[in-house]
Amino acid sequence: MNKFLSVFLFLCLSLSTPVNVYGSFEHKEEEKSLKRKAPKESSEMPRAEEEKHETPVSEKGGPLKKQKAKSSHPCLMDALSFKTKNLSVRPLTPEDYDSAKAVDQSDASFVNIITEEPDALDNSLTIIKEGSQLLQKIDVSDLNPFRTNTPLGILYFGAFLEKELVGLLKFIGFYPAQEDMKTHYLGTDVKFHKTAQGKGYASEVYQALFHHFSTLKLIPTGEEDKDTTAFLGVHGLIHLTNKGSLKCLVFKCDAKIGRLYGDRVDIYYPRIFQEQTQEEFLPSPDLQLDPTLRPLFKRYLSRETVDNSQGAEEELYTLSFKRLMDSKKEEHFKENIMAESGFLIRALGRFPTLFSLIPQAHLQDVNACVTEEEESLPPLETLPSEVVEKLTEFQGYLKKIREMLPKIEKPQETSSVIPEQETEKNKGE
Repeated sequence: MNKFLSVFLFLCLSLSTPVNVYGSFEHKEEEKSLKRKAPKESSEMPRAEEEKHETPVSEKGGPLKKQKAKSSHPCLMDALSFKTKNLSVRPLTPEDYDSAKAVDQSDASFVNIITEEPDALDNSLTIIKEGSQLLQKIDVSDLNPFRTNTPLGILYFGAFLEKELVGLLKFIGFYPAQEDMKTHYLGTDVKFHKTAQGKGYASEVYQALFHHFSTLKLIPTGEEDKDTTAFLGVHGLIHLTNKGSLKCLVFKCDAKIGRLYGDRVDIYYPRIFQEQTQEEFLPSPDLQLDPTLRPLFKRYLSRETVDNSQGAEEELYTLSFKRLMDSKKEEHFKENIMAESGFLIRALGRFPTLFSLIPQAHLQDVNACVTEEEESLPPLETLPSEVVEKLTEFQGYLKKIREMLPKIEKPQETSSVIPEQETEKNKGE
């Protein structure tokens, strides 16, 4: 695990205006479970056949003026293009690529949405090019070719203010149903240009997209139609400190909270349905979690009363810390806390009472996590001043935790060499 990268991503996330759904939670983890190649079929899907009409004849026997026959359904590119109050939204085309890179690079504090490596399997330009060609050929009445041939199951949308691209949305999981996962959630990520952040554009776009997806029978509106749609809904992974995205998806788009674990807040739209497969190291989404956490998150996100918000923050950290400590799979405890090391250090540094929740048997694992973070801190002189400020705060947390942790010696390694004295004894037997 690249510990420097995890610390740096956490620090960057803390400095930025939170708009990205995932914050410092790289969507790579989500992509690993969702990126599966569809069955190899030709991506050249024929456009739906135009309706054939016999040439009409006038009452006098002469032919009427011929009219061009039209398909009864629009192509999927047109069906997925729409306008909101302030923006125009549509799937990206290759002509948008340079503008998309500019949006992605405008704020380096979030994980990149655009992949530029030319040889990478998930090269964004290739996916956008093949995807836009496919959307132009598919009739909206038949989504099967779309699910079967979408490159890596990824679809990029652009949000345009007048004619300027200001936002990127990425959806992952457009692949066919398979035996081990007949229905699943689409993953999502979003990033707006730094100059367009904080204006409510993300919630405006998501609300409209969710409506369009449900109209096209891509996602359900509720329990009654979940068996007739292509996917169960949309799943988002939000960092606990990413208040902007929590407000956007939980309170403005009415997504449901299904999991709180370390810095992870998993949300589901339109609601939580039971998936046929679950992530290996994480607890399953909790159907009862949203009613419990929604009032707490409302207080946490409130700007009206600082004391109330801080009290809710401590409650959330305590609850999330308990869930991290109560890992159902004990053999993965160390791996889990290493993955959530940023949360672990921040939680213990800010709320020392959480030390009492660490199982005695796992103090050694927590100690190892703190040691690895201490050893991976980068030189301060190589970083921007605003990052240095956050890194200094992080160092303070580490120092505080080190003072509170009991002195734990590393377990001695068992030697496989037989002592000489014992060897001589064995010889005499």
